Amino acid sequence: MTESRRPWLRRAGRAILPDGRVLLWTVAEGRRGRRWRGSTRAANGLIDDLLLEVDAEGRFDRVELTTAVGQLTFHPEPDRQGAHGNVVLARGVLHLALTWSARHGLEVPGSPIADLALAVGSGLAVGEERVIPVARVSQNLVPTADETVIRRASERSWMIAGTRPVEIDSEDLPVMVAAQSWPLEQPAG
Repeated sequence: MTESRRPWLRRAGRAILPDGRVLLWTVAEGRRGRRWRGSTRAANGLIDDLLLEVDAEGRFDRVELTTAVGQLTFHPEPDRQGAHGNVVLARGVLHLALTWSARHGLEVPGSPIADLALAVGSGLAVGEERVIPVARVSQNLVPTADETVIRRASERSWMIAGTRPVEIDSEDLPVMVAAQSWPLEQPAG
């Protein structure tokens, strides 16, 4: 008996965040995992632009983040024993290298997409709470080694660091206030 596979997920969305920023996002799913794109805007313009990839198991695989400070590219090695990348700034390039493991996640403060990927990729069972090693991206775009506490409250909800709730729907998409989402591609036909 063969198991039927649902079509690859391809969605786009918009949400108003609690601080008034507008989040625009897309997600495209494939054999290698999911690729998220997101940008946040305020009244005075673009704040950041994010590309975040997770592998087929939901673990962090790559980030590209652009802000007014510069551009960050960062990813774990294939063996997950280290992670590297760079930050491009107006004054030059800063090369990055961090210790990594299969348990590590990425934390980008202020990014609901990064929070969703961190929560879903944590592998926690419902009711479980764990300290997770993370690379936390600072305002200057430099990831540093740190830890955060994640608690899985239900099948579809988590709490990160006691203050950042993450909730997903049946397709593992973010549930946010004042949100809309649409198919990213037109249906065949």
